[in-house]
Amino acid sequence: MDRQMGEILRKQEQQEQKAYRSAEMLVDMMRSDFVNSTEVLSMLDQNAAHLPELFRLTDAPVWPFDGKSIPIRRSEQFAAAKHTLCQIPYFHSHDGCELIYVFRGCCKQHFIPADTTLVLREKQACLVHPGAIHAIERCHEQDIILKFMIPSSFFEETGSPAVSIPGTPVTVFDRCSPKVDFYMQTLLVEACTRCAFWQQAVHSYLILLFIELTRRQAEPSGELSARLNSYLSSHLRDATLSGFAASIGYSADHAGRLLRMETGKNFSHAAAAVKMQAAAELLARTDDPIETIAYTLGYTSPSGLYKQFERIYGMPPGSYRKLWNHQAT
Repeated sequence: MDRQMGEILRKQEQQEQKAYRSAEMLVDMMRSDFVNSTEVLSMLDQNAAHLPELFRLTDAPVWPFDGKSIPIRRSEQFAAAKHTLCQIPYFHSHDGCELIYVFRGCCKQHFIPADTTLVLREKQACLVHPGAIHAIERCHEQDIILKFMIPSSFFEETGSPAVSIPGTPVTVFDRCSPKVDFYMQTLLVEACTRCAFWQQAVHSYLILLFIELTRRQAEPSGELSARLNSYLSSHLRDATLSGFAASIGYSADHAGRLLRMETGKNFSHAAAAVKMQAAAELLARTDDPIETIAYTLGYTSPSGLYKQFERIYGMPPGSYRKLWNHQAT
């Protein structure tokens, strides 16, 4: 993190702390940030409560309010900010997209009414889609969580050519490259300093960012990778390096070396990635028990699937299925 970014984050912390100490500034911030600020403020008056108290994050979230009462954050223009230490979790929605990136530490979010938890770790990101209801837990001193508000029209111009919006509230990017890290930091600086032509710069960097995020999620497109994907797709349960090597006429050692040269990954990592994609598809599209899915994919026990799936997607398989089931209903 360079000096300029560090200074931006320090100033944001100071501004947020000042706002949270002043009831008048907090109300002004709500009027500026929420599309439905009139309804939210009216509810606050009726309940004689502060916003964080009324929309508090609990261990077992229960949402007693109708859809009009949920705070909807405004995203009329691109904005970037740190999730500051003083911010208190509350459930809210957005009229645009929110891109969240963990520069350092971790970020824990809760989604309702699907009642699921998503954990992002360092150098992971997620895109929260318009209308999704979530809350971000309080961060700690060691955490640096960056949040980018992207208007829907802006996303259509910059992100949609590379990133499609599936039928689920959030898209997770679990493998962020150094390029992604650079683009995230640059977007923060551009949005906060607003130098000449900053909007054009943001537009260009967002396009590059979404392309890089999508590339990192996709499997490499070389010939060996294509043959590996074909092999793994038909041997989800019993895939082995020696089996793959035999299918392409090489020894296991030689196939392993070629694979690492072309993809930067070993066979185990490649097989795990394909299995996780298959698991996500089965969870979203079938009612098969998780135990059955685990054995279908070659795990000797469901615990292996649980551990690997949560590491990649930031949530257990059951929570991922809840997200899809809720969206479908």
